Amino acid sequence: MLNNCNEYFHGMSGAQIYNIWIHAKNLARNNGKLIYEPWENDFEAFYTYMKSIGWKDDQDTIETKIRARRIDKSIGWQPGNIEIIKQKNNSFKIITDGDRIGIRYKGKWYTVEEFESYINELGIEL
Repeated sequence: MLNNCNEYFHGMSGAQIYNIWIHAKNLARNNGKLIYEPWENDFEAFYTYMKSIGWKDDQDTIETKIRARRIDKSIGWQPGNIEIIKQKNNSFKIITDGDRIGIRYKGKWYTVEEFESYINELGIEL
């Protein structure tokens, strides 16, 4: 699709996969690692490859984060050197929701007091 400046755009600049592409390009630039040349300036080529190895948009959940990483860190972002992984998200996050402050842990919302009680029951000290 062309925008009013006759530039091609994909409408995915806020998508996780787009951020991975930007991150890969920055790593390549900053660390002297290469990014596969057809992907250097072509997000859609990168996206097409990622879909071919199993990437699905919007697959993050509260419990699981989906990431892409290089298999062999000594070489760059190349076909055959990328894997899609699921990371369990067992960390807690402090969330502000309007005028409320709380903690999300394992998919459940807690007030600060509720979370403190919960971790005390588990015998965890902060």
